[in-house]
Amino acid sequence: MDPALPSAPEPAAPVSPALSGGKLWLFRLVSLACAAAAGFVALEWFLQSRQTRIGRSDALEPGLIQYDANLGWRLQSNWRGEHRHGDFLARYSTHRLGFRGDTAFPQRDPARPLTAVVGDSFTFGFGVNDDATFVHLLDAAAPGGATFANFAVPGFSTDQEALLIEREVTQIQPRRILLVVYVGNDLLDNPRPSPLQVRSPKPYFEWQDDKLQLRNSPVPPPPAPPAESLASAILGPDRATWPWRVRLEQQSEIFRVLSQSAGGHDFSADVASRRLQPTVVLFGRLLERIRRTTEQRHIELVVAVLAGRSHALHPRTLSGRYQEYFRTEVLRLAKEEEIPTVDIADHLRRNAADAKEPWFYLNDGHLTPAGHKVVAEFLARNLPR
Repeated sequence: MDPALPSAPEPAAPVSPALSGGKLWLFRLVSLACAAAAGFVALEWFLQSRQTRIGRSDALEPGLIQYDANLGWRLQSNWRGEHRHGDFLARYSTHRLGFRGDTAFPQRDPARPLTAVVGDSFTFGFGVNDDATFVHLLDAAAPGGATFANFAVPGFSTDQEALLIEREVTQIQPRRILLVVYVGNDLLDNPRPSPLQVRSPKPYFEWQDDKLQLRNSPVPPPPAPPAESLASAILGPDRATWPWRVRLEQQSEIFRVLSQSAGGHDFSADVASRRLQPTVVLFGRLLERIRRTTEQRHIELVVAVLAGRSHALHPRTLSGRYQEYFRTEVLRLAKEEEIPTVDIADHLRRNAADAKEPWFYLNDGHLTPAGHKVVAEFLARNLPR
């Protein structure tokens, strides 16, 4: 009898082939890239939504600003109201003359020499109560009964301030006018029929036939067409010529934050001469006009230079660099006109990073109560006696 044959082994169950080392690493990289992309999209959405919420949180009670055919707009007299923002809640009031404060200042009192402070929203004091503006603090601490009065109007540029000085401020007969030049946008707005950040028409000047010619006057009622962006005003309308970092900053909130921290924008002398020098020349003509106006009325003129948050805390960004360019040019032009100056911007830039309390609101960008206090103390020490 034949021996039994060995039984054949049962076939093994099919097994999925294991990923090779290279494919496994590729799978992990793809998974990581997808997770990173999803995280980037989620973070970008969060940051952009946050910026939208902050913008929508800005609510000023109606009535403070009214149309004016000569100046574009002005403040309503005897107004009181609140300004709410994600960064602050502030209460504003104006007196019978239509400028900030509870009561009008003493007029034509030789015992109380008056300094009229002219400027924009930084001088007006967006974001702080009436008693916290640097003008009010100067007035409260002024020795010898001197008076400081706030003639600032939010959104004004140098051209509107020149007209305001000629038509209203000089009529009060102050001893001195302190012109606060905000280099963040004053010079950029001067040649424009409407400001970069305000949709309201304004008067402006052009240099023609060897003199300043007033344009857009009487001023048409608002609104004005949308203005160009700040980046366009600095770098030109053709985005293809912008540095790649600026283009990415305009498209991505994440990259804007990272770029702001990195600094180091390429702001060349060529950009300054081609794009910004004409605005500097126009500012010089306006400053000369203001000097002549004050000289004819025997009023002392002092120029104070103020810059924004990016100049103080992020000086290597595009915004920080163009404001520094304007700061040096304003000081140069004032020196040529033999006008005394006070450089607030340089003081804030040298000291803001080490401050115990923030001097600028994080999102709104205006001076905080602590910032106004610092400015008032600096002016009290450095204004000409």
